[in-house]
Amino acid sequence: MPCSVMRFATQQVQLSAESNTVRLCYQELAGLVRQYLAGIDPYFEKMADAMEAWLECWDDMNPSD
Repeated sequence: MPCSVMRFATQQVQLSAESNTVRLCYQELAGLVRQYLAGIDPYFEKMADAMEAWLECWDDMNPSD
């Protein structure tokens, strides 16, 4: 699992086994930003929104068959 554990500042983020593609890793990371960081600073809520918007754009430009 290439993206199962990554450094986040001085913390580690453990992604679920279900996040087995880059898209799913990024989606889960957006959720974690919203869940754990949005309460610290409103910037992180906007960051999570932007991450999710990017995923929507990615899906629109790269439809699956």
